[in-house]
Amino acid sequence: MCLADLKYDYINPYESASRINRVILPEFFTQGALCLFYLVTGHWFMFLLCIPYLYYDVRMYMDKHHLGALPPLSPSCTTLS
Repeated sequence: MCLADLKYDYINPYESASRINRVILPEFFTQGALCLFYLVTGHWFMFLLCIPYLYYDVRMYMDKHHLGALPPLSPSCTTLS
């Protein structure tokens, strides 16, 4: 729904990003908890499959790429009114 609203210009990009960001952190925590659950219960194969995705999530969080912020406009795109 957010992407369709964004496509037809019903909401601005910052509002859309804030709606998406509300879902990202719980997804990261759920993935971490699931990986820890696999480790504790001895499901080693599932734990090993879970590690790369967990590493990617942690790396995105540490580099703050999970925020969905828009890149700044280049000077050639801005217009003076």
